[in-house]
Amino acid sequence: MEDLRFRNQIYRTFAETGLAPSLAMLAEWAGGTDAADAALRRLHDGHALVLDESGGIRMALPFSAVPTDHRVVAGGRTWWANCAWDALAIPAALGVDATIEAPWFDAGGAVDLAIRDGRPTTTVGVDLNPGMLAVAARRGGDIDYREADAQALLFLDAEFAVAVSQFGLMFLPDPVAGVKEMARVANRGAVAVWGDIGGSDGYSAMQELFRDELGEDAAASLDAPFAMGAAGLLEEIVADAGVDAEILAVTGTGRFDSIEQWVTTEVRGWTLGDDVSSEQLAELVGAAQQRLAPFEGDDGCVFGMTARIATWSA
Repeated sequence: MEDLRFRNQIYRTFAETGLAPSLAMLAEWAGGTDAADAALRRLHDGHALVLDESGGIRMALPFSAVPTDHRVVAGGRTWWANCAWDALAIPAALGVDATIEAPWFDAGGAVDLAIRDGRPTTTVGVDLNPGMLAVAARRGGDIDYREADAQALLFLDAEFAVAVSQFGLMFLPDPVAGVKEMARVANRGAVAVWGDIGGSDGYSAMQELFRDELGEDAAASLDAPFAMGAAGLLEEIVADAGVDAEILAVTGTGRFDSIEQWVTTEVRGWTLGDDVSSEQLAELVGAAQQRLAPFEGDDGCVFGMTARIATWSA
C-alpha cells in the first residue's frame, strides 16, 4: 500500500473510533509487520505523523493516541487532542458539534467549551458586584462568570450568538449604553424588564407594608426593580441604542416558598440590607404574615407580575 493510502487509513480509524489502529490492522494494510514499520517511519520522517520511542503511533495531528488533558466528545465518541488548538481542530476536521473538556492553563479550573456549527460557544455572565457573582457561580453550572461593566463589555464584535439581560437593565446608570453593547457583541439580543409595580398585586401590597412599617424611603426602594415599566420607556431605550426591536408584554406570576422567604429576600437582597436590623426584620415578617396572607396558599406565595421583553436580531 502506498504511504498516502496507508496514512489515510490511520486517520480514518482515528476519526471513526478515537483510537490509533492496532498493530494487526497496520500490518494488514501494509502487507506485513516490516512493511508497516517502514511506512510508519517514512511518515514520521516526513512529519505526517509522530511515533513514540517504541515506534508506535503517538500523534496523527490533531489526534492523540494516548489520553491527554484535552478531551473532545461528540455523538457518544471520544477523541484525545494534543493541545488546545488540536482540540478545536478535531470538530472542524470531522464536521461535528462537540464538547471540549480541558483545564485552564493558568488557573487549572475546568473548561467545557461547546462547538456548534463550526464555532466555539460558551456562556458568560457579567456583573459588577463580586457578591452577586459568587452567588451565581454556586448555582450557575458551566457558566464563565466575570466581574465586568455591562456598559463597556470587553468582548469582540459579534463574539456571541446571543446576549440576554434578564431584569438587570434598570440597574445600569446608562441603559442605552448597555443595550448598545449587547447589540455589538452578539448577533441576537433580548432584554427583559419588569412592568410597572402597579401591575403586581403582590408587590403593591408589599410596598404598602414597607411604607407602614419602615417608612417612605424603604417603600420607595421597591420601585427600583420596576423602574423600566413605564409605558414607552423600553421602546425609547432600544431606539436610542440604534436597535430595531420587537416589544412583547407578558403577564405571569411570581412565587416564593413562604411569606418569610419573600420578605427576607426583598430586605436582605436589595439596598435595604444594611438599613434594617434583625429585630426590625423579625417585626416586619410578623406584620407580613397578616398583611400578605391573601397571597399564601398550598403552592407558597403566588402573586401577579407583568414584564416587557425586547428582542432583536442583526
